[in-house]
Amino acid sequence: MKSIFNKRIEELREKIKKAGLKGCLISICDPHMSETPSLHFASIFSYFCPFKGENADILITLDKALLFVDGRFAFSSKKDVEGTVFEVIDTTTSSLSIEEEIAKYDGYPLGIDYSLCSLDKANKLLSKGEIADFKLFDFFKNLVKLNDEPLFSLDKNATSLNSLEKINLVRGKMKENNLDAYVVSDLNEVAYLTNLRGFDLPYTPVFYGFLFIDLNNAYLFINKKRYKEQIDGVDGIFSYDEFASFLKKCQNLRVGVDLNSINYELASILKEKAVSLLSLVENEKAIKGPVEIDNIIKSQIEDGVALTKFIINLKGEVKKGSDEYSLSKLLHSYREKGKHFLGESFENIVAVDANSACMHYAPNEKNYSRVDLNNSSLLIDSGGQYKYGTTDTTRTFVFKKPSEEFKKDYTLTLKSLIALSTAIFLDGANGRSLDGIARSNMWKNLSDYKCGTGHGVSYLGPVHEGPNGFRYKDVYGKNDGAKIVPGMITTVEPGVYKEGKYGIRIENDLLCINYSENEFGKFYRFETITYVPIETTSVDVTMLNEEEIDFINRYHKTVFEKLSPYFDKEEILELKELTKPLVKNHI
Repeated sequence: MKSIFNKRIEELREKIKKAGLKGCLISICDPHMSETPSLHFASIFSYFCPFKGENADILITLDKALLFVDGRFAFSSKKDVEGTVFEVIDTTTSSLSIEEEIAKYDGYPLGIDYSLCSLDKANKLLSKGEIADFKLFDFFKNLVKLNDEPLFSLDKNATSLNSLEKINLVRGKMKENNLDAYVVSDLNEVAYLTNLRGFDLPYTPVFYGFLFIDLNNAYLFINKKRYKEQIDGVDGIFSYDEFASFLKKCQNLRVGVDLNSINYELASILKEKAVSLLSLVENEKAIKGPVEIDNIIKSQIEDGVALTKFIINLKGEVKKGSDEYSLSKLLHSYREKGKHFLGESFENIVAVDANSACMHYAPNEKNYSRVDLNNSSLLIDSGGQYKYGTTDTTRTFVFKKPSEEFKKDYTLTLKSLIALSTAIFLDGANGRSLDGIARSNMWKNLSDYKCGTGHGVSYLGPVHEGPNGFRYKDVYGKNDGAKIVPGMITTVEPGVYKEGKYGIRIENDLLCINYSENEFGKFYRFETITYVPIETTSVDVTMLNEEEIDFINRYHKTVFEKLSPYFDKEEILELKELTKPLVKNHI
């Protein structure tokens, strides 16, 4: 089956030669640089490469086929492309950037679809060689159609600010940057500013559109059939396909563009008048208001009820004998019972034993492993989209007595989670400076994980949101210097991944809140807003200090208080067992 990819690559090489090029770069993206684009755009990448994941690029030269992935997919990608001509390069550990790799393998002049390449990426490619606009749509006769279902607006009790208030905040930043206008190209930001939602991307309730804001007016470019109501602060709704021609009329204006989400084709229209900068919307969007926070906590409780009821029944399912895919469907059925559940926030990761060492392994109806009492561990990373919020939670379970090695790794993971969850930090600290608080427990034991410790979580939007996140390495073009401030929600998800053996991850969502203020400044801390019991069977209590044990017990007390009103008598007994206090002589 995989030989079909090799054939397609040969066909692509012929097209590359005819265009007078030496290489072609294809990314998993859309005209807005979405992390998980619609199938309409994602199928272009998947036509040439069987990789299952996100944030990846393929380079096809006349004699090489390279797949670039980040550390999350370092293990799984090798299995995905087995039997094809692709070689995998882990960008997390590579000493060369992608543009340097392209030069190394003689890929310039390089073809790339300008509409599917960010301004930032194009600039980096141009720093090393020549690029040309290279369209691939003629390979496809029947691309998946874009969604055209009606959009929906958020209730007035679902947001702290209306659209006009949000747009005016952008105008304030436009004035600070001496801009005549600003293009909002990130789909999450378009949804945020308009208080509209749709279901155009997998697992992400946003819609395809652009928002153009000047100092007096704002115009939305979407499929006009999808929404016809008045939007506060939006002065006109136009066709999505008209946006490029509209920009041509703005070539005399000083127009700000987000270098990470504007595509190179559109940026090229504005030429030297385009002012590339980091998003003017991202930071405001990440700071949730009191209405959003209250609603998110309600969503977390609803999600916690579903996930915990699943956990109560998990070992019974495993005892009978099950499989990863069946458990994923079962978890969905528990969430689906929730009154406000709209769908998963990403594909369920249900991974047993060695599969869990692949950070983003996801079973499907054709590819899954059996789960029974002969297995050692099971990692489940999942989340939900609710009418009033987005969630992301990971728990790791054991079904038989864990090895000493597993217990040590599990306890290190838990200690890392606790360290960051209990951190108190001064205003000005960013995710880069806080990341080491979690990793310090790992590093002391010469261990680590090939990903950030956590990412921002949006409000009924993408489960991955910037600028907040925890990672000690800078990512070029990202706002890694952004402060962590009250109102931001960020995951904490340390782990240990041992190829061929197991993966361990524990993940909660943290809300940054005010703590104290004195002559040294403002201090912040985190409040854990995930309410799901943490497996303690694998904890080596001798590795924990009293403060860490106290954190676990206080957390489980909160979980019981939040969830018990939604459980029947038998379930409450199970919940008590799952949240019972941890003591030093615990075995």
